[in-house]
Amino acid sequence: MATLLDKMDKRFGRFAIPNLTFWIMIGQIATLGFGMFTTFPVDSLLLIPDQVLQGQVWRVFTFIWEPPGLSLIWLIFYFWLFYIFGSALEEHWGEFRYNVFILIGMACTVIAALTIWFLKPADMKPLYYATNWYLMSSVTFAFAILYPNFELRVYFVLPVKIKWIAILTVCLWVFNARGIADWMLMLAAVTNVTLFFGRSFFQGAKARQRRVAYQREQKQVEETAFHTCVVCGKTDQSHPDMEFAYLDGEGFCEEHWAEMDKREAAKNDA
Repeated sequence: MATLLDKMDKRFGRFAIPNLTFWIMIGQIATLGFGMFTTFPVDSLLLIPDQVLQGQVWRVFTFIWEPPGLSLIWLIFYFWLFYIFGSALEEHWGEFRYNVFILIGMACTVIAALTIWFLKPADMKPLYYATNWYLMSSVTFAFAILYPNFELRVYFVLPVKIKWIAILTVCLWVFNARGIADWMLMLAAVTNVTLFFGRSFFQGAKARQRRVAYQREQKQVEETAFHTCVVCGKTDQSHPDMEFAYLDGEGFCEEHWAEMDKREAAKNDA
């Protein structure tokens, strides 16, 4: 994925939208304002598959400007965090890669929405629309993977690391899922995360397996006796304070050195 993105960046990087997080946020704020203070038909921006298939193709792009249905305080908190997370990803990856990340999430959400529409009964098709909430959450997940120990203060008091917030978000997704539509949108929303981080997850898993195997081998070596008495079977593991001596490659503990001396004397007499 990285090599492909590098090649694409060299060829198409000039078409990337700089400060994409800012423009998404401005679009959502503007949509919110239009809906509250004007007669602008905000519904014309939403991802309604029935309308898309009737020719309103702009919806596959404008649905990202759908603002979350939150109270004013939580809206401010949401926009603040989204700007921090998105800007950090754009700085880390560069403009082009961040654009691709968002574009993949949008494309997968549109595909999922159209698939869900086809599966719905005919009388429900015109009523169905797909939210962008899962897509917006994918930005949080990507940030949490890159900066898991980034700390937020919930209610400006309680410190919580972003990795726990991401895990809690997934748990809420699963808990609130009401059918295949939700599951498909969730899967679509994390496709971009999987494509961008799947290889590192796989490599990390392999590295952990190698580390566990090495630790297991080391433990076996440590647990394997180096000295063993051929008479009583005592070892340096079972009796770490005991001394051992050898005769012709056979070990004897200090309690059986007399036996070793007898064997040595018999050998000399022979």
